[in-house]
Amino acid sequence: KIRNGFVSNSSSSSFIVCGFSADDSCRVYDMLKERFEEEDPCISEEDVYWKAHVYLNERGLDYLYQWDYFRQGEWKATEEIGCILEEGSKERFSESLKKAEDTLKKFDEEHHTDFAKGRKIYSVFEKDF
Repeated sequence: KIRNGFVSNSSSSSFIVCGFSADDSCRVYDMLKERFEEEDPCISEEDVYWKAHVYLNERGLDYLYQWDYFRQGEWKATEEIGCILEEGSKERFSESLKKAEDTLKKFDEEHHTDFAKGRKIYSVFEKDF
């Protein structure tokens, strides 16, 4: 189903993302974190996140969301990394999907990885607090 136009109210927004799978998003983030920590061993977790955000955005990956959850007595983190798709007409959506798939593949080529093969399309709902 493709929604025409943007649907939002003052407390929430939703959009569609084409991105790496959940496991691969975590691997991409960990790969970048390791690189940034090699460059600066004293870098904070918050600075890692924002540096990863900028790094990915420069490569066309304009969605990075990190969330923490508690499971089996310990805190764990996961990431979602991908490209926000254009909504509106079917043609516009299809074009942005092709562009997103190409962006994920280009990231793999640059980093000698194969995460794009497990790509997913998912809906995101964000609530403003």
